[in-house]
Amino acid sequence: MLTYSESGHGPSIVFLHGLASDRHKWDPFLERLSAEFHCVAVDLPGHGDSPEEGSNGLEAAVAIDALVKDLGLENQSVVGHSLGATVALLYSAMYQPRSAVMIDPVGLYLPDMVTMVEPFAQRLVGKDFETAFLEFEAMLMAPVPEAQRVGLQADIKPNRNVVLSYWETLLTPGAAEATQPSFSEAMAAIELPTLILLATEPSANDQQVLDQLPQATVEIHEGATHFMHLLDPDRYAERIRQWMHSLP
Repeated sequence: MLTYSESGHGPSIVFLHGLASDRHKWDPFLERLSAEFHCVAVDLPGHGDSPEEGSNGLEAAVAIDALVKDLGLENQSVVGHSLGATVALLYSAMYQPRSAVMIDPVGLYLPDMVTMVEPFAQRLVGKDFETAFLEFEAMLMAPVPEAQRVGLQADIKPNRNVVLSYWETLLTPGAAEATQPSFSEAMAAIELPTLILLATEPSANDQQVLDQLPQATVEIHEGATHFMHLLDPDRYAERIRQWMHSLP
């Protein structure tokens, strides 16, 4: 069973964090939204207090569904960041919740994500895992102002087995190219209202994947970073509130 925190009453929202993070990253959102919504923040498999079993995207989506059923949630929405956005995507394709919000999903086009990880790959699978992973995270954090970056870096909790399990497709030669068609098919299977918040304009390859979601609302938040919601919880909690109130 996955570990979770919950608060509030009303329509349910399930929050999914990014890689090497935990459910407490969503605490500011629970504080801001629980007056109107039933908020459930989940530790993904291998993170926080959840067991490592099922540390990959598909199994994480299945585990989220099991938790949703155990909690008796109905008509719930799901909100995910980064890896959590990918899990939210897969969960939405498999189980069709009320709606989905994806905050800066990385690697919609998996071969491009391989290109991002490739400079670190040899050390990630070798003896220098932690240094290599922290350097990868530092690359993502480069646009973040230094004063805020320090706090984000201090909270990173990389577990070698867990990271390599989630990234198996990225680190296995040819696997991303072989998996991309089914990943795009999963996108096309999502028929529910979807909000996608991006920090930058999507690449041409990412746009082709996003085109599989014609019903999605895609917003480019210029000047934001991959960690937009952590740096400005007031703004993004309000955006989620607006989104929830807009749903039929």
